[in-house]
Amino acid sequence: DALPIDQFVVVRSRADVSRKIEVLGVSPKELETELTPLEKEGTYRLRISIPKGCTYQRFNLSQHHGYVHVGDPDSKSYASSLPVYGVVGNFQSE
Repeated sequence: DALPIDQFVVVRSRADVSRKIEVLGVSPKELETELTPLEKEGTYRLRISIPKGCTYQRFNLSQHHGYVHVGDPDSKSYASSLPVYGVVGNFQSE
């Protein structure tokens, strides 16, 4: 099994830095996420991980892609989705 694969994205809350920002949803559900505040107020580091042993997943088509939904859990209108494209599988050459 391969090690977990991590990708990082900087997330910013520019309009209102006092808001509580969280990961509100993720697809496919097998992806793991972590949102960590950075030194600058309103700025976060989003880690998206494919965990070790993840089952086959395909989310690389325009009509079927993944997402990470980030925003204020107390305000549905203060949120944004980051599209995520990829395929997870055990691909070995012969």
